[in-house]
Amino acid sequence: MHDPRYRPAQSRRLPHPPEVYRRRRIAAAVILLVLLGGIIAGILVGIRAFAGSGAEDPTDVQASGTATSAQKTPDETASEVPKRDPDARGDDEDDLDDDLDDDEEVKVAEGPCADSSLSVRATIDRAEYPIGDQPRFGVVVTNIGDTTCARDLGPAVQQISVRAVENDRRVWVNTDCAPTTGRDVWTLAPGDQAAFAITWSGTGSAPGCFGPRDAVDSGVYRVFAQVGEISAEPVEFAIFDPDAPEPEPESESPPPSPESGP
Repeated sequence: MHDPRYRPAQSRRLPHPPEVYRRRRIAAAVILLVLLGGIIAGILVGIRAFAGSGAEDPTDVQASGTATSAQKTPDETASEVPKRDPDARGDDEDDLDDDLDDDEEVKVAEGPCADSSLSVRATIDRAEYPIGDQPRFGVVVTNIGDTTCARDLGPAVQQISVRAVENDRRVWVNTDCAPTTGRDVWTLAPGDQAAFAITWSGTGSAPGCFGPRDAVDSGVYRVFAQVGEISAEPVEFAIFDPDAPEPEPESESPPPSPESGP
């Protein structure tokens, strides 16, 4: 007879050896590393693809940078810096070599040049310029003293400006858009001259190079030159419109007819 209280003994599962669990953990770790590596590789590929699509060709970047620089710094400002004028004094390399070959005595300054021992003169290459032309101005510094002296005549101490004769209106100053740094020390014996040249773009300017630079209108202008506190006498020149119609000649009135006799 079956006793309901009787339960047959169930077979008990024995635990696996430790090596089995160890192998399972290692396999799970390897699978996890493989998954993480795949995810990281996918992210890197996506980043490279995105970066590659957004990168610009180096030539395009260089061209873009050149265009931006051209907008910020007009080409004409490159010449609006006073430089030594080799045409006036022959200060080029060949002449310097010739001077050394001739064993010319090296001038030694007895001290700095005082303002009273120097004179400044402004020059122009023509008396008239068409609108859009680029006048070439000159600055000549002469030692009018009786001793050899030295003076810094670099761009930082030179100022060249143009003003309209009408209403004495300010038109252009070389320090508006061009750099004004740099030293150029000259040793001048009595009577020696230091000559500089600067090319004006023929456009107006404002302090800080603010605003557009438009070609100036026809009219009469003056160029001023100043080195330190020494000023030159202004020189007048004219700018004309080559397309303007020439004025018609005034018609001469006919000579009076002789009076008839009685």
